[in-house]
Amino acid sequence: MIHTPSMQSLNETQMLVLIFCVCVLVVTIISTFPGKSMPSRRVHCHKFQAVHFDNYTSPVNQNLSAYYQCYARPKAVMKVLDRVRIFYPDMRIVMYNDGGNRYLEQIAVNYGAEYYYGRKSSTRVTALYFRCVDHAKEFFQRILEVTKLGTGDDWIILLEDDVNVLKRIDTRGLKYDLNGVYDLNHLNPFIVRVIESVTRKKMHQDFFGCAGGCILRGEFLRNITRLDRWKGMIDMLHGADLDIGSDQMISFLTYMHGGSLGQYHGYSDTTWWEYIFWRRWTDSIEVLHGDKSSYT
Repeated sequence: MIHTPSMQSLNETQMLVLIFCVCVLVVTIISTFPGKSMPSRRVHCHKFQAVHFDNYTSPVNQNLSAYYQCYARPKAVMKVLDRVRIFYPDMRIVMYNDGGNRYLEQIAVNYGAEYYYGRKSSTRVTALYFRCVDHAKEFFQRILEVTKLGTGDDWIILLEDDVNVLKRIDTRGLKYDLNGVYDLNHLNPFIVRVIESVTRKKMHQDFFGCAGGCILRGEFLRNITRLDRWKGMIDMLHGADLDIGSDQMISFLTYMHGGSLGQYHGYSDTTWWEYIFWRRWTDSIEVLHGDKSSYT
């Protein structure tokens, strides 16, 4: 006869293992349920100068424009633009094709977006990573060109194929030069050493952000353009034994220019615990990153 141990006979280690397994099972089950989302509908649209705004609060009606570096995935691109145009039918959207699918130009026309085509700079199809500093500089130059062309833009949202805009963004919650970070994401130690060696200050925070859906202050970007030191700063990352991610690179430049980084309440990511356990069922998310449901 097979003997099954009772709960009383389990020792402390076994109990901890059991609790851990149950937690993993619960998270797995929860993650299979669809999160709350807005109804879908189609819209057809034919010395480093420091800048600190820690106590600044934006009026709700400030100008917002978008930069969208794309490559392939027409289905995902159309979904992203669909969602944006529901809430921002007149928003300025600049699409930059990173050496990818030429058909994306017609999609840009259909959604009333400005369109540019250039050589491929990123090293991965699934993310914005750069093997060499020259490609990283080319990517950031494109963002700066957007801010120069639209000099009245107060905020620039970075769109990617897995960004889902769920409602209008309340810009009163944007208090930083780079809005949308996760304090559990830490900069590569090499980048931290570069920042500390240049600023000669110990970093009290080393988290980074600027994934898809993050929002940058337009005036801060224009200040970076005027100072014109950012290319030399990116050159400092040469020799790092890593692909340079766009999120770490832009966070690095923000720190180097004395800018501020922080979260804004309307932003979330599908991999964050707060989203998995409760926010996905609330109406509190304005911009969601990590929605790969339209990837093909």
